[in-house]
Amino acid sequence: MHLTAGQDATGGGKSPRALITLVLWAVLAVLLLLLPSASGRLTAWQGFLLAVPFMLATAWLGWVAATVFGPAGLLLIWLRSVVTGSEPPVSTYLYLALAMVLAAAAGDQLHRTWRASRRAALLSRNRARLLQQAALELNQADSTEQLFQAAPRLLSEILAFTHAELFVPDGTELLLSKAWRWQVEDGFRIPLHTVVGRAFRTGEPQYVADTRLDSEYMDAPGAEPTRCELALPVKVGNSVRAVLNLEHTAPDAFSREDHDTLRAFTRIMEEVIDRLDTAAELELERTEQQFLADLNQHLLMADDGKHAAQAALHEVVGYLGLDAGTVLELKQARLWPVAQTGDIPPALIELTEAGLAFDGSLKRAWLTRRPVHLDDINAPAREAPRLAGDADATDQPGPAVLREVHTLAIVPIVNAHDEVRAVMALASLDKPKPLTPRQQHLLTKVARSLGSALDRATLNRQLLATLDVIQRLARSDSTENLYQRAVEAAVELVPGAEAASVLVRDGDAFRFEAAAGFDLDGLRLLAQPLSSAEELRWYGGPESDYLRGKGRVLRGADVLKQSIAAGKERSPAHIESAHVADIRANILIPIVDAGQVVALLNIDNMSNDDAFGNSALKIAEAYAQHIAVIV
Repeated sequence: MHLTAGQDATGGGKSPRALITLVLWAVLAVLLLLLPSASGRLTAWQGFLLAVPFMLATAWLGWVAATVFGPAGLLLIWLRSVVTGSEPPVSTYLYLALAMVLAAAAGDQLHRTWRASRRAALLSRNRARLLQQAALELNQADSTEQLFQAAPRLLSEILAFTHAELFVPDGTELLLSKAWRWQVEDGFRIPLHTVVGRAFRTGEPQYVADTRLDSEYMDAPGAEPTRCELALPVKVGNSVRAVLNLEHTAPDAFSREDHDTLRAFTRIMEEVIDRLDTAAELELERTEQQFLADLNQHLLMADDGKHAAQAALHEVVGYLGLDAGTVLELKQARLWPVAQTGDIPPALIELTEAGLAFDGSLKRAWLTRRPVHLDDINAPAREAPRLAGDADATDQPGPAVLREVHTLAIVPIVNAHDEVRAVMALASLDKPKPLTPRQQHLLTKVARSLGSALDRATLNRQLLATLDVIQRLARSDSTENLYQRAVEAAVELVPGAEAASVLVRDGDAFRFEAAAGFDLDGLRLLAQPLSSAEELRWYGGPESDYLRGKGRVLRGADVLKQSIAAGKERSPAHIESAHVADIRANILIPIVDAGQVVALLNIDNMSNDDAFGNSALKIAEAYAQHIAVIV
């Protein structure tokens, strides 16, 4: 900073130029004082000239100057009387003494003001230097924990206080991170209804000049009683990350300069925290990207869907630090494990392998295509998921073994067509381990990658099943075996398929030729052959689409309604034998040859109304062409 003439580095004002000016003024005043006037008497302006340098000297040196220059001034009056030969009256000496006293008082006030200004400048410069040193040390912190540990100590080198603390939010309380000049046990917490809590709640500094007048003041147990408290929030963005609290035994102990210094100190802390957050964010992003890259590599190397699910579970459970995980697929209205990992209790393994009911949180995640995250399913007043179907009406966990599960994340595994292929359930067994929003978002990405891997595995399986059917045709296998293999392959190939049947034209009727998931003999005995008119009513669409082999999908109550309409002239036995009431979704593909429907492929799901999407329908239509070759 550039300094103008008359200023030193401290801002005090004692410069050589000022000293020379004072000396010249004093010399001029003495000469003019000794200069005789026309009347020979001492004039007022001569006294004024003498009082001004006297005041300046006092302002320079304080009352010391007054004790020295006061008698000297009176001596000058006497010397003037000797030179001029005119003896001044005693009143002149009294008036001059009074003027010098007033000038000394004014000069001393200036001297005190100057010294206070100089002390403030020195203190400000010293605090600026200490703040700079503190900033250098704070910026060396590798984590917010190190920063919080160092802050009270560094602050004690900058200004005076009795004791200081730094609190961080912990649920509905504030946890003591670091105390300075106060011995307290680890884990000490304070409620939010305190002065420190008020600073946290409002995000604004809270200054209590007299703690006896504030109802929210809280004594520090075991510490020296204090009369003044200042709590400053450390904010990053809109979030209060910590509260710095200082206390003093004297009331109103913190000046405006102290407040400014503390605000500057907290700003330094906020900038360091922001830098650490940015660095941590970048490192976490890099780690997540590396994790996803490794996961996708493992999924590409997986031989089938089971291996892909096992690889994904192993990677994500280890990365998130959870205890167990499973991937469940929906069949026959129950969820069955495709893969499991972790140290799972035997009773819990037995429960999942027996099939979990398609109910509660598992069903909600599947149907809504949205993850369900439960931080602690055993916490009081928590609505827990019904995982096994035998929970009571209050939706609490049924089997006692489920009480070993604390944190639970249920993530639907969705493919590129937004169809749910399975659900992934991850759990913490020893204690609650809530997942952060970032971890929850990562799980969604993992589920997407696994959904693509399962789709690839399905395509491979479809190709192998198609080749198998073609090979069997080439070997001239029996027609009955070919049809049976065809419906079994349909269940394997079409996503969501749990059962299938083929009806082949026999004259003007269609008879059941093969079935998977149904009792074929029961179908043949009770359902008996269906007429072309019945099949057209069961199709339910335009006859032009029916004759072109265009597939259709029925869902929910429409399945039973359409079946009753198709077989309205039959007894209910044919509906019961075909388990129509159990079917939640149905695909019907007319198999056409030379403009005539020669066979019908039914594919059924007993679990979910939305089991069949557009991709499942297209796969079924494509596969039906292979059955046409058999026919």
